Amino acid sequence: MVLASEAYSQKASFYEKMADEECASLEQRKLFARNANSMRVLARLEDKRAETMLSAVKQNLVPESMRPPRRQSFWSRMTRTLVALAAFEKGSEVCPDGVQKRARA
Repeated sequence: MVLASEAYSQKASFYEKMADEECASLEQRKLFARNANSMRVLARLEDKRAETMLSAVKQNLVPESMRPPRRQSFWSRMTRTLVALAAFEKGSEVCPDGVQKRARA
């Protein structure tokens, strides 16, 4: 689950407070300190990710990993097929890229 940077920071501060509790056992305090450290790391990573995405949006560039997959819907494929069939019946040829050419006589 990806949280906002502020949420990770809040969790880190909670774990730091719990690590400072004197009534908790030493093992629990170490565990809380380790969790606080990991939350701080996640907060920094989320800040960096948000900064990268913001700069990509400003430059009108989106990383390849963040782009949605190029899939066509069923209706888009169906429309393309129907256009190809209609063109075939009229005697024209349809290239793989969808551009129609007139058949040579």
